[in-house]
Amino acid sequence: MTAEVRLNFEPDTLSQLEEWHESVRTKAITIIQKTIPEKVLFLNQKIAKAQADKTDLLSKHHYFHPDAIATDTTVHHPAAADDAAASSSSKKRKTADANGVATGATPEEATVYTGNVKASEYLERVYDDLRAEWDEMIVLMDDLKMFINLLIPRIEDGDTFGVSVQEEALNEVVRTQDSAYNLLATPFSTLTVRGDLAAKMVRYPGVEDYALALREHDRKSVYRANMQLTDTRNMYAVVLDILRKNISKISKPKSGNQMGSYG
Repeated sequence: MTAEVRLNFEPDTLSQLEEWHESVRTKAITIIQKTIPEKVLFLNQKIAKAQADKTDLLSKHHYFHPDAIATDTTVHHPAAADDAAASSSSKKRKTADANGVATGATPEEATVYTGNVKASEYLERVYDDLRAEWDEMIVLMDDLKMFINLLIPRIEDGDTFGVSVQEEALNEVVRTQDSAYNLLATPFSTLTVRGDLAAKMVRYPGVEDYALALREHDRKSVYRANMQLTDTRNMYAVVLDILRKNISKISKPKSGNQMGSYG
């Protein structure tokens, strides 16, 4: 018969763990009482400015009047590269098949791409502004996750309502952090699509729709950035609301749990 396992920690180890638990608790309370409310108010001001000021970086006005975005749809061809490309292309196309591909060469080898479409400086500024917000949200939610996890009491029968409240609050914090991670990937996905459009502009210079598509892409990206700013504020507000209304059950889910006595 297997004997019951009993753990024996060093007093010094337990003391250091308790100190760390207390630091987690103190930081989380500051986040709930001060940091998140201030973030909600700050983002409210930022959203109001974007709505009122048509020159604001994140103003939705730029979607309807995109001059400020200044999307450059010019394909710039360096002169030296053009000469080299023309020479290389003429050599490869001495003989060609019905599709215009030089005999013995793959389509990639037969096509010489020379040209440069400039990146959007406007979008770079937009994402530099939002990236800091998303990063901060991830860090804050990580601190709150640890705080709630350390408050979850020992698993036992009965009186589990408080634990279910803790779990629901924890799930909301995790969902918010996951959403922030997804937002953090926005620049990559947006610029990848933009790069594909730019490559097609270089490859098919006679197709004007690709230039129009690039302009529309940049307009849509600014519009989405405006909405993502609002989404960021809303996520903070929801987390704050759940934690504020349920802090008594989150901090003390059972009468015997001594992890927290604040409310």
